[in-house]
Amino acid sequence: MNAPRIAIAAVFAALPFKGFALGIRATDQDPEAIARGRAFVATADNPSAIYYNPAGITQLPGTQLRVGTYAISLKSHYKDPSGNESETKDMVAPLPEVFVTHTMKDMPFSYGLGIYTPYGLVNEWPENATFRSMRGRITYLSVNPVAAWKLDEGLSFSAGATLNYADTFLRQTILAKALFPPGVELRFKGDDIDFGFNLGILWQPHKQHSFGISYHSGTTMNFDGEVRTSGADLAGVPSSSRPGRAEVNFPQFVIAGYSFRPTPEWNIEVNVDWTDWDSVNSFTIKDSSGTTALPLNWKSSFIYEVGVTRYVGEHWRLSAGYSYTENSVPSANFMPLVPDEDFHFFGIGAGWKNTKWNWDLAYQFGYAGKRTITGNTLAFPVGASANGTYDFISHAVSFSVGYKI
Repeated sequence: MNAPRIAIAAVFAALPFKGFALGIRATDQDPEAIARGRAFVATADNPSAIYYNPAGITQLPGTQLRVGTYAISLKSHYKDPSGNESETKDMVAPLPEVFVTHTMKDMPFSYGLGIYTPYGLVNEWPENATFRSMRGRITYLSVNPVAAWKLDEGLSFSAGATLNYADTFLRQTILAKALFPPGVELRFKGDDIDFGFNLGILWQPHKQHSFGISYHSGTTMNFDGEVRTSGADLAGVPSSSRPGRAEVNFPQFVIAGYSFRPTPEWNIEVNVDWTDWDSVNSFTIKDSSGTTALPLNWKSSFIYEVGVTRYVGEHWRLSAGYSYTENSVPSANFMPLVPDEDFHFFGIGAGWKNTKWNWDLAYQFGYAGKRTITGNTLAFPVGASANGTYDFISHAVSFSVGYKI
C-alpha cells in the first residue's frame, strides 16, 4: 500500500458507520411512534407511516401534513485497562421529519411524500482518551414519494422510491500517544447520492387485530471527497490533501408487527425489526493506486419493540413503550466512535387532535450496561487499542404538529 492509500485507509478504518446498537439507523421518525417504543408498523395511522409502513396512509382521509423533529443527546463513557477514564463530548443531534399524504376521494388510492433521516450520527472523543481524539458525523437525508392501494376495507399495499443524499466527515488522530504525542491528524469529507425503494402491507382482518410489515432496500454510497493530513510525516505521508473515495453499503431492513385493540380506547402493539448489517461487511476504498477492502465482520441484528396507547376522550392519547436492540459488532472489530452494545430504550408521550390540528410530544431514555472489550487492536491510531469498559446513556425529545387540509 503506497503513502496516499495509507492515509485514505486510516480515515475509513475509523469512519463511524455505526452509532450504537441500532447501527447508524435513525428509527425514531415520529413522536407518536417513539412514545410507543417505536412499535407502530401495524398501527401506522398518521403521515409518518410513509417511513414506518406506507400502506398505512390509506387510513388517512383528505390531505394531511405533519412536521416535526427528533433531538437526541448521547454520552459514552470509557475506562481503559489501566483505570484512565474519558467521555464523549456533549452533543445534540436534531433530525427533521416532514410528511404529507393525500387520499383520493371515492377511489382506493393514496399518495404521500416523506423527507426524513433514516441514518445519522455525531460523536466525538477528546484528546485525553487512550485512543486519542476522533470525531465522526454522518448526515443521510431521504426524499420518499409513495403510492398505496386499498384493495378492500382490511388490506392495503404500497410502494415508494427513495432519493438519498449522504455526506460524512471524520477527524482522526492516527498515532497512539506512546508513539507520537503531538499526533498526526487526518480529515475526510465526502458525499454522494443514491436511489432505493420501500414497500408496505397493512392487513386488518378484524377491528381488534392488525398486522403490518414494511421493507426498506439497502443503498450504496460512493463518498467522493478529500483527505487532508497535518502534523508530521508518517510513513512518507506529508502534510497535504488528496482525493479519496469509499464505497459503503447502507443495509436493508424489515419491520413486522401486530396490533391488538381490545377496546376502542386501547392499542397494544409488538414489533420485530431486522437490519442486514452482514451486507456492510467491509469498506471498499479506492484511489488512483487501486482498491482496498477493510473487513468489519459485523452481524445482522434485531430490535424488539412493544408499545401501548390509551385514548382519552375524543382528543387525547397517552403512550408508553420499550425497545431492546442487539449488539452487532464483535469485540475484535469494535471501534470507539461506534460504541455498539445491547441497548434499552424507554419512551413516554402524549398527543392531542381535533378535526384540523394535531400534535405529539415524546421523551425517550436509553442506556446500555457495561461492555468490556478484549482482544482488540485498532487499525488507527497506530499502536492503540479499544480494550476497556464502555457504557452509554441518551436522552431524546421529539415533537411534531400536523394539519388536515
